[in-house]
Amino acid sequence: MGLDEFIQKNGKKDTPFESKIKLTEATKLIKINELLHEELKLYAVKSKLTMKDIAEMAIREYIDKH
Repeated sequence: MGLDEFIQKNGKKDTPFESKIKLTEATKLIKINELLHEELKLYAVKSKLTMKDIAEMAIREYIDKH
């Protein structure tokens, strides 16, 4: 199932950009491959985590190991 199908079936969550939620902490943008972004978004919805939280956990784990 692709992202579009998943969103149609389960509904779409607003992002801070779409809902105009103000972030309380300083953030930086990173660019990643479009397909990896789609996988991350699907995983985030399924696991009820934010993409930001998952990305931060993965980056922290990578830095700690290397």
